[in-house]
Amino acid sequence: MSLDPSWSAARWLVVAVVVLVASPTAVQTFCPSMCQCDDSLLEASCSGSRLDSVPILLNPSLRSLHLAHNRIASLRQSVSFYGELRRLDLSHNVLHSLGLLHFQPLGQLEWLNVSNNLVSSLEMESFAGLRSLTVLDLSANRLTRLTDDLFAELPALVTLILSGNKIQTVATGAFDSLRKLHTLRLEDNNLGHVPSAALAPLAASLRSLYLSKNLIETLEDGTFRHLARLRFLGLNDNAIDRVDPLAFDTLVSLDALDLSFNRLDGVVEAFTASLSPMTHLDLSGNLWRQLPANFLSGLPRLQTLNISYMEYLRSVDPAVFHLSRPSANGSLSSSSVTSSSTSLPVKVLPIVNLVMTNNALWNHLPLGVFHGLDAHLVRLDLSGNAFETLDMGRHHHSADWPHLNYLNVAYNPLQCNCSLLWLWNMLQQRNHSTAVSGGSPAVVVVNVTCSGPPPFSGLPLSSLNQSDLFCSLALPVSIIVLLVISWLVLVAGLVVLVIYWRRRRNATRESRLMIIKSSHHHHQYHHRDLSFQHHNGTSPILGGPVKHQQQYRVDSNSSPALSGHHHVGATIPHYYQHQHPNNLQHQHQHHHFQPGQLAAPSARDEYTYHCAGTIKRIPVTVV
Repeated sequence: MSLDPSWSAARWLVVAVVVLVASPTAVQTFCPSMCQCDDSLLEASCSGSRLDSVPILLNPSLRSLHLAHNRIASLRQSVSFYGELRRLDLSHNVLHSLGLLHFQPLGQLEWLNVSNNLVSSLEMESFAGLRSLTVLDLSANRLTRLTDDLFAELPALVTLILSGNKIQTVATGAFDSLRKLHTLRLEDNNLGHVPSAALAPLAASLRSLYLSKNLIETLEDGTFRHLARLRFLGLNDNAIDRVDPLAFDTLVSLDALDLSFNRLDGVVEAFTASLSPMTHLDLSGNLWRQLPANFLSGLPRLQTLNISYMEYLRSVDPAVFHLSRPSANGSLSSSSVTSSSTSLPVKVLPIVNLVMTNNALWNHLPLGVFHGLDAHLVRLDLSGNAFETLDMGRHHHSADWPHLNYLNVAYNPLQCNCSLLWLWNMLQQRNHSTAVSGGSPAVVVVNVTCSGPPPFSGLPLSSLNQSDLFCSLALPVSIIVLLVISWLVLVAGLVVLVIYWRRRRNATRESRLMIIKSSHHHHQYHHRDLSFQHHNGTSPILGGPVKHQQQYRVDSNSSPALSGHHHVGATIPHYYQHQHPNNLQHQHQHHHFQPGQLAAPSARDEYTYHCAGTIKRIPVTVV
């Protein structure tokens, strides 16, 4: 019996299909030449193959399919041919949409990368069927908003990457169904504030939150109030200039905080008081001009600190790494040291990794700033600052840093003098230990190039001899200026004292002259008064007649002393020469005047006025 040729062809086609489905190895010949296929690992990679669509002739049992860097513009249900997929990479294509229900057959897919495409909107049905998906990368697309229940079909999602989009709004229920989400990346978007309400459903699961490179300006109280289990918070590269005291109040599990490249310049302790468990902090690129004492006193467990790229930083307090004073009971942690200035025990931060690089205006390292940190430091990077000298105090040898394994002070304008002797010693010890052991040095010390003095400019510090590292006895410019100012002040003080003394002396002399002139004027007045009273025959004291008087006629026109009288003859009182005190009688001496003249007593005689009372010796000076 002969068989119908058409029936025979159909039978063989069915057999071929059964064989293809039953035997995965039967499809290995269908791998396009621009792809690499590994049927033993069930992987295929067609990345960079200039594909316009998803190939459908690959092994349907593939577990991993990479289609990145192609020109795929639409899925068109093509991925549904590979129901066994665990990993699917569609990044760097030109997809405008994910469509609806395209991933529904991929119930075992765990990792999906759709980054760097042109997706501008998403629907809830776009992810239908992806019940096992744990990682979804939608970064670098054109999303502007996240709607309610957008990820409702992704109950197992652990990591959601939405960075590099243009997201401005996040609906309150956008993450409602993501009860297992650990990592949420929203950096490099256009968020003007932290979407606190949308983050509330993630309180029990979220561990890492990335909000860097957005437009956030303020962190208000309670911003992260629901995220008690959050371990990492990235807020770098925003415009944050204010952090309220209770902004981080409920972040009791936070281990690392990145606040770098914002506009902070206030007191850090105000908002770090509730972050005591934190061990990693990055404050680089902010606007602090100085770092005060106890700058980070609210972080007793801090181990890694980065304070770099602060363009305005000029000074650092020697106690910047100190914690608050110990309590009255005197209990201290293992990081307690004794303050040299007060002789009282203080606490220091247990920092292990310290990075303070590229602070262009910071030119002075305060003495003792690392006092107490030497017990913990493992890595110390001070490169790229403006230090000319580095006086490390007592830290002159590797033994002074028991745990240090990396030290970098390069790219500073260092003057190779006695202030770098400690670093020269460490370089020599490193070279010696390397030569002896023949392996890598215990401490990696980055060599530095001298910027001065002129004989050593451009030379490595390690190439100098110990005798080359000396300091001249010349005083620093600041001390010279201080001495000059002090000398000028002293000279000015002496000049003021001399002027004051001369004025005081002149005033005293003038006062004495005034007293003498006043006494003379008083004598002339009294003399004229007596003359007038003698002329009238009365005594100025007793009011009685004066018995002993002599009138002399003087021409009033020729005698200035008598000018102004109403009579031609003026009465001139008698002066009585004082005799022995027992002699109570007074002899009259008559003085005859020539016209225009008055008789003056001898300068050596003493005279008294005869007033019929007690006779008192009064010196009279005739001018």
